[in-house]
Amino acid sequence: MMLQEEISIPCPINGFQISPAPHQKLAEIFEVIKNDLENGRITNCSIMHISQTYFVQHRRVYDFFSLMTALGACKCISSGRFQWEGLDKIKETIKEYYASFEVESLNKSSIKVLFGFGKSPSLGRLAKNFICLFLFLGVKHLQMQKVVKLLHDRKSDVKSIERRMYIVLKFLTVIGLIDHTNNPSEYEILFDPTEIIEYGILKRRACLEGNFVISIETLLNGVDQSFLKNLYFQRALEFKKVF
Repeated sequence: MMLQEEISIPCPINGFQISPAPHQKLAEIFEVIKNDLENGRITNCSIMHISQTYFVQHRRVYDFFSLMTALGACKCISSGRFQWEGLDKIKETIKEYYASFEVESLNKSSIKVLFGFGKSPSLGRLAKNFICLFLFLGVKHLQMQKVVKLLHDRKSDVKSIERRMYIVLKFLTVIGLIDHTNNPSEYEILFDPTEIIEYGILKRRACLEGNFVISIETLLNGVDQSFLKNLYFQRALEFKKVF
């Protein structure tokens, strides 16, 4: 299932109203916004300006920039105003966030405790947890419903988590991190995570050795692939227990 939200027509700007193409979907609008941001064609990076210029609900514009801020692609400079940094900043954000999962996994009792959270998680946290789950399990494909079950704490409304996840998945697709497969509710990761995974595993090893930074020796030794294969096997078994 995909989020099928059509854009709304806002109030006229300076007395004029320019109608968008009929039935234009949310993803199509944000694809244009993303490209314009990356190419420097948007100089006024405010929620209301973009909402009025591209004829999209301001709430969805806020959601988009909130998620992009969490991923490091932009910065909030004041209420409702942002500074675009670029999609190339996302890799470093995911790299450090994933490394924190590897370190925390040494002390967390289960994968559900590690990835789960309470009520009303932010879109940014949902997005980063979703991306990091691919890396943590060493898989290329994930089913959204299984991810929701992992993230849901049974105290909050699961439908609320699902709604937020659909928004997150739509935006992650727009910026090219994931894509929907031909299988229902299944998504695949579109970038090569090898460097990020190795960094996270090395951080994990450094923590086990009582260090707070990755030593030159650790970097030179790299990641033992047989160790990584066994680690993924154990994590896959634990992931299945959730269901």
